[in-house]
Amino acid sequence: MFTPYKLTSAKSIMKFGLSVMLKPLHYCLFFILTGCSAGGSFLSSATGDKDEQKTEIVQIQPSANLCPLAEIRAGAETLRLYSGEPSDSNLKVQLYISEVKRSCVTMGSQTQITVAMAGTVIQGAKSDQNSYNAPIRTAIIDKNFEPVAGNLQNHIINLNEVAADNRVIMTLEPITVDTTDPLILKDYLVYIGFDG
Repeated sequence: MFTPYKLTSAKSIMKFGLSVMLKPLHYCLFFILTGCSAGGSFLSSATGDKDEQKTEIVQIQPSANLCPLAEIRAGAETLRLYSGEPSDSNLKVQLYISEVKRSCVTMGSQTQITVAMAGTVIQGAKSDQNSYNAPIRTAIIDKNFEPVAGNLQNHIINLNEVAADNRVIMTLEPITVDTTDPLILKDYLVYIGFDG
């Protein structure tokens, strides 16, 4: 009777040991499952927050950063003013645009586009003034080449303010366009050049 009792006890001990070992695993499994479930909702909630935050950024960025490209109109980069008939001997002054830049400021549903140009000024043999009037035309067109806005500005070139290397900077008055949808700016193009 002693031996069976030992075997029974061994079985009981093994059973007990297994139950002791398995019970924490059950608890762990329960906590893992419930933890995952809670974690899932937490993560999706966090992801949702991130998505919402991203959406806000996407909505804010266009109006802050979008600005149409600017180009010098072909054939309008040079202005030559003469005294009498057009010839090198009658040249008063020559203006040349070599570079153009633009900046945009959006306020509500409107955007102000400011264009600045860099170029050179060369005085001719018949130069007889300290300043010259340079008519500059700006045109903003859409992707279908339809005009959106534009103007003609008379920019005064003061020869006394021209740098030693004949470089000159010309900054124009801003042009305001409607940008109820700020993304429309990427479809615009700014053309600029001398008018004359």
